[in-house]
Amino acid sequence: MNPIHFFCSNRIIRENKFSFTYAVGQELDNSIAFANDRKSLNALNNIPSVSVIITTEELANVVSEEKGLILSENPKKDFFLLHNYMIKENHISALNGNDIDESAVIAPTARIGNNVIIGKNVTIDDYTIIESNTVIGDDCEIGPFVVIGTTSLQRTLIDGRLFRLEFAGGVKIGDRSRVLTGAIIQKPYQAFYTTVGEDSVISTRVIVGHGSKVGNRTLMSGGAGIAGNCILGDDVWIGSGAIVADNLKIGDKAKVLLGSVVVRDVGPNEVVSGNFALDHKKNIRQHIKIRD
Repeated sequence: MNPIHFFCSNRIIRENKFSFTYAVGQELDNSIAFANDRKSLNALNNIPSVSVIITTEELANVVSEEKGLILSENPKKDFFLLHNYMIKENHISALNGNDIDESAVIAPTARIGNNVIIGKNVTIDDYTIIESNTVIGDDCEIGPFVVIGTTSLQRTLIDGRLFRLEFAGGVKIGDRSRVLTGAIIQKPYQAFYTTVGEDSVISTRVIVGHGSKVGNRTLMSGGAGIAGNCILGDDVWIGSGAIVADNLKIGDKAKVLLGSVVVRDVGPNEVVSGNFALDHKKNIRQHIKIRD
């Protein structure tokens, strides 16, 4: 069944193909989005990957003629109801079936979900949970009590009540990477991946937020955490207990020292420390000045 038939025919003003629900910052071709106001609508009109827009009758004339148009009294509610429907009816599916290499060593107490790909020579230790839509590359080590692909804090309120989202996203872990004891890697509710690059280490009790991208040869030390949709470059060091706020970029070869709280982008090769994190040398000079 075409997902557009989720809507009553008298609400479909212009048909157009769509395959995904829109995710901010992700270029998922043929996405359907919603807009409750003129500003949001103008922004969506300029996004090529958005093929259909759900909006109110009052705003219908603002929608670009190139976009499909669906009318709704509550665009946000209909968008998220459609999102859940598309997942339940398998219109959105990141993977299809399990593919676990015979050389993988999986502890008997580990739990492997549906639609999981596990590469060659992977080890998965006791009491670890690998949720649906997870891809683990070759020669990876997954320690005990790890959770990969758990749902996240992502939420929405509709009519003043918490709306339960179905999650279409997944997690990809590159070859030769290690995820150590108690680490948690979240997946996004939209149909894309949280990713960890090759030869990287996600250490003990680290949290990687939904939709984030961790580069190659990057090390996240024990107890560190990055919030949703962060981008960490290659050869990055995140020190023990450091926290990176959502939607930030940490450049290649940057270092975030232990206990830092990062609330701005960090450039390539930059070293930051403190709460809130500053250039490390500047931070040390400030501490010396205060102490004196």
